[in-house]
Amino acid sequence: METEGNTASPNLQRLTTRTGLLLTVCLCLLWALLILLPQDILVMRSISTNWGWIVGSRRAVPYFAPQLDPKLMTSADVPLGVTLPDTVIGKQIREAAPHKVSGYLVVFIGACSSCISNRVEDWQKQAKQRNLGYVMVASTTPDITVTYSLKNKITVPVISDPKETLFKQFNARWAGRPYLCSKDWKLVWQEDKMHIDFPLFSDGGFLKALEKERISK
Repeated sequence: METEGNTASPNLQRLTTRTGLLLTVCLCLLWALLILLPQDILVMRSISTNWGWIVGSRRAVPYFAPQLDPKLMTSADVPLGVTLPDTVIGKQIREAAPHKVSGYLVVFIGACSSCISNRVEDWQKQAKQRNLGYVMVASTTPDITVTYSLKNKITVPVISDPKETLFKQFNARWAGRPYLCSKDWKLVWQEDKMHIDFPLFSDGGFLKALEKERISK
């Protein structure tokens, strides 16, 4: 009986030790889950936000390849206003844009309303200081575009282009991409690199284009 008792005791000790180790591992896993899960959620939200900014809820299609960016125009080229298709969207952008200005800032926001909202007021203020017309183009339907403007109290003209006529012509590869046109609608500058928070009015290339077009404060 003593031999059986001595044999059972080590077995019980080993079982107790293994149980303790298993509980420790489970607690460590639970702790890691509770600590890391919120961080993973934040990371995923950040990725989702940035990706939404980059693609602007737009599908990847061939005409958004970088090599298809429109050619910058010179004084000898045909004005953009002439090359725009004689459609509703072509007329709308010319009619909605401010008149008697030194040039035009055209920003394509796609279907990503949050991609540009935090910059609209600042860009509008600085554009006004330079007598620069400011127009935004969305790929949403007119009713959604109007709702977006009213909700965010945007006074900048927002043109609805659900058929993406202008998106194709300008090759708007990401939501929030800015373009500068002369006062007769010639494309004189376009941003080439994607930025999460692009400092437009302090960008060297943009400022040089403004100077070339004699657009200043």
